[in-house]
Amino acid sequence: MTNPKKDIEAFLREIDIARDDVAKAHNGEAMHANPEKPKSKNFNATVKSASVIIVLLLALFSANRATKQQVNVIAAGSVGASAGLLIGYVAGRRRD
Repeated sequence: MTNPKKDIEAFLREIDIARDDVAKAHNGEAMHANPEKPKSKNFNATVKSASVIIVLLLALFSANRATKQQVNVIAAGSVGASAGLLIGYVAGRRRD
């Protein structure tokens, strides 16, 4: 069984820490000495976007409703757009 006195003391410590954080935030001070950078840089979203563009490209090839020139233009644009997404992601990662 847990000791109620220890539980109350733990809750009071948590309340004091929260109160101190609120006071620091209200005064404009940093709450933590070492703020963490976000761990995720949306790599999954970038890869999914590039994949969707490639899937649309393949669907366009199977449609055959457009002229050959239109298909080639859209295909080149799709490949360029997916490459641009990936290159932009890599450049953003190196910059940080």
